[in-house]
Amino acid sequence: MCFSSQKKIEANRKLIKDNSNIFEVLKTIAKENVEMVKSLDLVQNKLELLEPSQDKEVIKLDNQIAKTIKKLRKQLEKAAKNDKYKKAIKTLKQLEILVVERGITNISKTSTDLSDFKIEDGKLIKYLGNGGEVIIPNSVEIISKSAFENNNAISVIKAAEGLKVIEEKAFSMCKSLSSIELPKTVTLIGDSAFYNCSSLEFVVIEDGLLSIGHYAFAKCPSLKAITIPKTVNKIGQHAFEWDKNLNRKSKRKIKKINKKSLK
Repeated sequence: MCFSSQKKIEANRKLIKDNSNIFEVLKTIAKENVEMVKSLDLVQNKLELLEPSQDKEVIKLDNQIAKTIKKLRKQLEKAAKNDKYKKAIKTLKQLEILVVERGITNISKTSTDLSDFKIEDGKLIKYLGNGGEVIIPNSVEIISKSAFENNNAISVIKAAEGLKVIEEKAFSMCKSLSSIELPKTVTLIGDSAFYNCSSLEFVVIEDGLLSIGHYAFAKCPSLKAITIPKTVNKIGQHAFEWDKNLNRKSKRKIKKINKKSLK
């Protein structure tokens, strides 16, 4: 390994460590706002799970995270004096999205135990594993109907490039699922694919997706943000109904594509 690459990795590790440590300071500043402290705890826990990387895109995201944390600290210091947390809360939500997006470029490098899946001709028929963070193998092109339905053990879904279609009810009623990361090869998310995933908070989808089915993300009350790629040209009716915590930016994008998706 060359010296410059090693230097980048070491700087990356220091960045993650410094970001994690500063959260104790942020929580002290925000101690009068219970919800802010809870959100800071959540972001800190997610940040500490991230592995250092030498990937240029990941390092770029780490720098964005560092800048956002610095901005958040300044806003919290002002908020602590006048008890107005509106700007700080908005910045914290942006930070949560950044931390989730941060891991996308490492998806294809993560090893997967193929015995956890029943796969036939590129189609994932059934998940047989013990849950937690699940990495969809790069040999899978289609996740079939109800493949993960009612599985309350899975918490994170990441898919390597190669996945093209998520069929109806594939992940419906997975109550512990909190985040999803999908690659640019996915073109279709079927009807009720993630219906009633009550813990789902973040969905990251790269450009390439064309269609989101009816009720695809309906009844996901914890959903805070979803990246809607510019390639999406169809969103089914009620695709995001009952998602009361979805941020304004995501809502505006959804309404622009299909006004019938939200009520």
